[in-house]
Amino acid sequence: MKKEAPVLLCELLESPGDRYAIYGFPGVTRKRRGLYRIKHFDEVYDVSVKKRIAGILPQDYTRLG
Repeated sequence: MKKEAPVLLCELLESPGDRYAIYGFPGVTRKRRGLYRIKHFDEVYDVSVKKRIAGILPQDYTRLG
C-alpha cells in the first residue's frame, strides 16, 4: 500500500497535465538527513519512474511518524 500512494498521485497529476516532482527524504536526527529524486519536474512519468517508485527501500527514519 505504501508504494501505491506515489503511483496514484502521479496518475492523478498526469491527467490535467500538471508539472510535479517527487522526492524522498530519510533522516537521522536533524543533523543527518538526505534528499533523493524519484521524479523531476521535467521528467515524463514512464516505466523508469515506476521502477524507481517500486525500488524505494527504507532508509534510516524520520520523526514524522
